[in-house]
Amino acid sequence: MKKIKLATIGTIIALTTIVGGNTVSAATVGDRQTDAVVTFKPKGGGSVTPPVDPTDPSNPLTPVDPIDPSKPIDPGTTGPLTLDFASVFNFGEQEINTVDKVYTAKAQPGKDHTGADVEVPNYAQISDTRGTEAGWTLTVKQDTPFTSKKESKELTGAEIHFKNAIAKSVSSSATPSTVSSSVSIIGDGNSQLLMSAKVQEGAGTWIYSIGDDATKASSVELKVPAGANPVEDTYETKLTWVLEDVPNP
Repeated sequence: MKKIKLATIGTIIALTTIVGGNTVSAATVGDRQTDAVVTFKPKGGGSVTPPVDPTDPSNPLTPVDPIDPSKPIDPGTTGPLTLDFASVFNFGEQEINTVDKVYTAKAQPGKDHTGADVEVPNYAQISDTRGTEAGWTLTVKQDTPFTSKKESKELTGAEIHFKNAIAKSVSSSATPSTVSSSVSIIGDGNSQLLMSAKVQEGAGTWIYSIGDDATKASSVELKVPAGANPVEDTYETKLTWVLEDVPNP
């Protein structure tokens, strides 16, 4: 294999001089070492880390609410360990059916770093700027079943399902040991583990991306069984995303 070392030529020129037609090696007459110093501290308590693009975490992203585009996105939590963003899921308008059905959430809309409209995978984002690599855990739970707005009827047996989930980051810290590629969520208030970083893992900004660019519109599903018997109405529920400052045992 041919190897080209560009530094070789410069080294020869720097270390040699020509005296009277003879080549003489330069001699070191002294040396000295000096210091360069930088001190880091945890991020301030009032600081918010903005969302980034889950397909390219080196670029910022301005997410848009997929249900109400005029509604501003809630800012993330503050401090040195933060939950920066979590997607809202919009499963659209569907016909009433009497058979098992699976509906997919729309991809996360937003504007990229150039201001162009884009769609990216639904995702959650955390940032660990504590400077300790002490570990953390991200979970999600559905607080209550899907319930109709007018008559408060439950969508019996409905289940949210994540698939194709991956961890994304530009951080040089080790990838979190636990990344749940598939998760099922029902409205019983029980937490489901999404990502967990052990000690010496997960520093910097990390994304739980539900799918990639190819699967962004098919990786969040709502499974509605035949016996759910929905009424003509809009059904809603809430998801609670929780970031804890300890790794999952």
